[in-house]
Amino acid sequence: MNFTLAQLRAVLTVAENGSFTRASEDLLVAQSSLSRTVAQVERLAGTALFERTTRQVALTPDGQVFVDMATRVVAAHDQGTAHFEGYLRGNKGLLRLAVLPSLAATLIPQVVVQLRAEHPDIQVEVEDVLAADIDDSVRNGRVDFAVTASVEPDASTPPRPGDLRFETIATDVFRLVTASDHRLALRRAVPWRSLGRESFVSFDDASSVRSITDAVLASQGIVPVSRVTARNVATVAGLCSAGLGVSAAPTFLLPLMSFAGLATIPLTDPVVRRQVGILTDARRLPGRAASGLLAVLTDMARDGAPLPDGASWTNGPTTTRGGGDPR
Repeated sequence: MNFTLAQLRAVLTVAENGSFTRASEDLLVAQSSLSRTVAQVERLAGTALFERTTRQVALTPDGQVFVDMATRVVAAHDQGTAHFEGYLRGNKGLLRLAVLPSLAATLIPQVVVQLRAEHPDIQVEVEDVLAADIDDSVRNGRVDFAVTASVEPDASTPPRPGDLRFETIATDVFRLVTASDHRLALRRAVPWRSLGRESFVSFDDASSVRSITDAVLASQGIVPVSRVTARNVATVAGLCSAGLGVSAAPTFLLPLMSFAGLATIPLTDPVVRRQVGILTDARRLPGRAASGLLAVLTDMARDGAPLPDGASWTNGPTTTRGGGDPR
């Protein structure tokens, strides 16, 4: 059996109206043409779908089963078509993001709020991913793109494998993180070399923050008195608050540490900046939903949307819109 959508709609309209005359009026076709269409469906089905009398048209038991099937098929087609049309407009679809934990909690919420305001039917899934795993998340297609950061200090164009593309949208700077009663807490600025006399609380090896702080400490010949390592941002904050050491963190991360009542002081000599940006697979164009979010980021950067103190927008990402403007 190979029924067309037009045939299915014809049967459904006759069943709904209980009359070929009224159904033909609804479908804007001649009654004779509608009768031939229903007769074709009955021949293909090998059974009568309607009992026809001079006063009414009623479904047969087989006809009721057919109508139940046709209703599901037509509804699925109409829903799928509407979804695809919305996808082409950029108003619908599923957007999957891999995001560094610090950015997932500080940058991404306001981006998603703006995206929903402009495209309320786009669904967004945000996955917290550490820097060590974020490249693979993009490369294997598990996410549409990633919002991540450079793993080297002051890298204007952070190195990535040839199949991945990183485009900077913002920068932030590193600050000293310490207990509020620490001897450095009241300083207006602290040079990195001062950390050589301190115990240091490090982020886990999988963190982009660890890569940068290790590189800066090594470049300055700094060897902390001792080192404690933690994977979780809250744990690093708690250890510093307890006086077990000091740490260095980028400003996008600091709001996640605010519960601990820490002091944060600018680090100087050098001032270390981190590049924050969009990581995409250079081999494929972004989908409509992804292009919609990239456009939102561009607008936020242009309009100077609020960022944590010490972070700033760059020019924003380039939006590549395959097949039409998603906005």
